[in-house]
Amino acid sequence: MSRVKIAFVGCGPMAAVYADRLKRHNDVELVGCHDMDADHAASFAASMHIPVFNDVVALYETGRPHAVYITVPPHARGDIELEATRRGIHFFLDVPIAS
Repeated sequence: MSRVKIAFVGCGPMAAVYADRLKRHNDVELVGCHDMDADHAASFAASMHIPVFNDVVALYETGRPHAVYITVPPHARGDIELEATRRGIHFFLDVPIAS
């Protein structure tokens, strides 16, 4: 059975909720995370047993996710989604979409 590879950009409380739910599925593999706050990223990664990436490009290139959960504030969005789109990576945007 193939597994869906999921990455996270933004490692706050909502990312943890989503990741906890996703890791219960045998057909999902969490492949990495990135957050501008290194402490958030490290804590999230340790709890999920996944690697931390220094930037989105490295996450997308090395983690090779099929989809990414983007749980960052609206003002931090734009380049994250554009890079995912360029690479054919599906993404889920946590609300709010804009402020």
